[in-house]
Amino acid sequence: VANDPAAVTADDEDIETIDESKIDDLDKRLTLITRKYALMKRRVIDKHSRTRALHLGQDRYRRRYWYFSYLPGIYIEGLT
Repeated sequence: VANDPAAVTADDEDIETIDESKIDDLDKRLTLITRKYALMKRRVIDKHSRTRALHLGQDRYRRRYWYFSYLPGIYIEGLT
């Protein structure tokens, strides 16, 4: 997906393969760890926002009301 913020780029793959324990310069090590953290945080937020649903409740006819953070509106699940 071209607009996927959690998509792995070539630069991100390079970051993941570098072992920060082998870097002697502390500033470079800190920069690398910060970039790895930002990449992982971006992925977690993306995955979380795709799967998050909030159950709002149900009415007397047992229809359930849902809110999905990534879709507009409120969705009604009716049992037929």
